[in-house]
Amino acid sequence: MYRQILVCPEDRKLQHIFWRADPSQPIVEYQLNTVTYGINTSVYQAIRTIQQLRQDKGPCFPLAAASLVNSIYVDDFVDSANSIEEARLLRTQLIGLFERGGFEISKWSSNATELLSHPDDPQRPYSIPQDDSLFVKILGLVWCPTDDYFSFSVKEPVRSATKRVILSHIARTFDPLGFLSPIIFHVKTLLQEMWRQGPRYVFTAHSRSQLIGFSDATSRGYAAAVYIRVLTPKGSLTLSY
Repeated sequence: MYRQILVCPEDRKLQHIFWRADPSQPIVEYQLNTVTYGINTSVYQAIRTIQQLRQDKGPCFPLAAASLVNSIYVDDFVDSANSIEEARLLRTQLIGLFERGGFEISKWSSNATELLSHPDDPQRPYSIPQDDSLFVKILGLVWCPTDDYFSFSVKEPVRSATKRVILSHIARTFDPLGFLSPIIFHVKTLLQEMWRQGPRYVFTAHSRSQLIGFSDATSRGYAAAVYIRVLTPKGSLTLSY
């Protein structure tokens, strides 16, 4: 998506990189002409370009322009229709609208197979096999197009269920629609209870441990950190903080 968006010529001088494929080669300076990965403004530039495309060319594709207001997230578009005919028209208009901006829409999926097999479609949408094991990831959700249901893929902790591990799993659970709120609520209450318990086990018996503290302060603030260094009888060394 980024590579299809040109940056204004007067701003490209701010996108210079140095590169060489091998240390034996001389360093070459390049100027990047398109939206670049890794820059804080890149996502805004891409989304703003789509909004401008909708404003400029949207009157020719009214159904697609209306859907773009709430149904697009960066380079993913997710929407529904009341009928096959409406969905087909929406798809046709989306292809036409994005073509005006130099974007090629690809990787279509739908729970209606008749929307995925149009030989006259220049974009050639791929067909979803009738296989229950095939799922499509959509904005953190896992969607099964054959049976049209959503699910989540959550891995069990491979380490001890410490406060840090539980908090990490909560943060990685992306649930923008709140489907998992009743479940995450119980996990958060478990985390609160763990904090109320106070102590935590950080070393085993017969281990040598050191408590290391560091602190510093200025007129504008202060900070402190405490580490526990544990040396087990087998010679393994761990640090907890």
